Amino acid sequence: MNHDLDHNEQELQLLYRGIKRAKGFHLYLAQCDNHRLRAKLMASLKQRLETDGIMVYYHHLKSPIVSLDEFLPAGLTIRENEKAVLLVSGLENSIIDTAESQAFLHRLNYARDLLPKKIPVPLVLWLPTTAFNKILTEAHDLWSWRSGTFYFSEPMETEMLQLREEMDTLVDKERQGTISEKFYKEQLDYLSNLLKDLTSSADAGAARLQQADVMQQISELHHSYSSTLLQPDQRTGCLEKALEFQLKALEIKESIMGTSHPEVAKNFANLSSIYEDMLQLDRAMESQLKAIAIREAVLAKNHPDLAASYNNASTIYRAMGQLDRALEFQLKATEIFEVVLDRNPPLRATTYNNLSQIYLGMGQLDQALGFQLKTNKIFDAILDKNHPLRATSYNNLSQIYLEMGQPDRALEFQLKAIKIYESVLDKNHPNLARSYNNSAMIFMDMGQLDRALEFQLKAIKIYESVLAKNHPLLATSYNNMSTIYQAVGQLDRALEFQLNALAIQEAVLDKSHPDLAASYNNLALIYRDMNDYASALLYAQKAVTIMQKLFPSGHLNLDKAKKNLERLRGKTGDSQVTTI
Repeated sequence: MNHDLDHNEQELQLLYRGIKRAKGFHLYLAQCDNHRLRAKLMASLKQRLETDGIMVYYHHLKSPIVSLDEFLPAGLTIRENEKAVLLVSGLENSIIDTAESQAFLHRLNYARDLLPKKIPVPLVLWLPTTAFNKILTEAHDLWSWRSGTFYFSEPMETEMLQLREEMDTLVDKERQGTISEKFYKEQLDYLSNLLKDLTSSADAGAARLQQADVMQQISELHHSYSSTLLQPDQRTGCLEKALEFQLKALEIKESIMGTSHPEVAKNFANLSSIYEDMLQLDRAMESQLKAIAIREAVLAKNHPDLAASYNNASTIYRAMGQLDRALEFQLKATEIFEVVLDRNPPLRATTYNNLSQIYLGMGQLDQALGFQLKTNKIFDAILDKNHPLRATSYNNLSQIYLEMGQPDRALEFQLKAIKIYESVLDKNHPNLARSYNNSAMIFMDMGQLDRALEFQLKAIKIYESVLAKNHPLLATSYNNMSTIYQAVGQLDRALEFQLNALAIQEAVLDKSHPDLAASYNNLALIYRDMNDYASALLYAQKAVTIMQKLFPSGHLNLDKAKKNLERLRGKTGDSQVTTI
């Protein structure tokens, strides 16, 4: 797949739609550094617009201009309400670093009100990066008038295109769990040699940008491969290398493109993803918010890249237990995806799936089920019957049905998920462990404690072999094992696993995380059953303190925790009312 061509077509389609909908003057800024590519893009745009009956005027400014009148070709007058658009290139000749160019920029900035009178139709300024950044930094008023900004990538050399295609293959293989060490090393060797070749000519801006691009590819290679490694120390080493090269690429791009360029935003988004996999959620959120700030400033409000950042921010907030913020950003992403990606079912399915998981965490089960059924319907229509994403959707449906008190339906979908995972994933894959883990909880709910213990042990065996010792998923599995041992009356074992879970959660989670509240609540129940009411009361108070910060009055989980706390106070004779 040629990423540049796909991206350019997407940007051109967005620009076309903007012009087609516009009435009267609208300013669009199109960044493109390659004049041949620019000519092809304008020709394609012209053909599409003229097919819709829109007249396309074009003016290339061969020399510096001094007044706004010179935007128009000599002798041309555009009538008000005319169904037309004006494409202008060559403005960079007027805003080079001279005293005259500074004066022109100031006139352009302060005389912006005259543009609609002289050009009563959409105006598209085609600019190279240097001129684009000049307007961004030195003509703030004009910049604020833009109705859209569009970024077109220069086609890469054949070698670089081949590299991108190989990276597509790499990602596909990673998703299927089939990356071999040989494949990874071959790619790394190829990229490293390419980087050495570029380093020798890194003084030139274009070569430096190519160097940054290769660094970014190396980062993506390490990041993708890290998810296939079974040993936590090896995976950590891979992620650290991914972080190192991503930071180097970011430094180069910021120095050449400035701090407000969409490519810089992409680097921050990549950094966020790496930090997230390293469980450094605060840094992940910091990087993602930087990406969002850039994209909100320079991209159209319905741009897919902005939606992607909103989606990723939501995922991080969900991991941090901040479900209100997660929902806020996921709804922003969904709004954009439904408008501009109506023909991209996989992305719509992904955002529906994320909404479902957020609503599940908030206890809004009907909402969660509705969005998960939408996800499942899309996946059933477009994916192979053994695709892992279908298994993920089945797994999520299973969780919802269990929470709704329908364990039979929950087991039905969980077994579907396991069947797919066992057929396409490595036997130690974390997703398979997750399904074993969830199956254990279903069997427990159905009273089949032996089956619950069997599946939970399978999950823990995988997690302990492939996850870091402080990974939240391992804590979840220990928590579930504790619940099972509590149900069979082995309280010492239940306490052991719950304390193991708590040690991880207190080390890696925010102090107000809902999972931490759940562990405190579980410990309170275990100590209660062991007749240690003082310890039970202590942990019950901790659980309620967190839940009152997270949940509104009347929430099911909060009400249960409060009732448990009151019962324990009755056991201990403690009538104190905790002030939150």
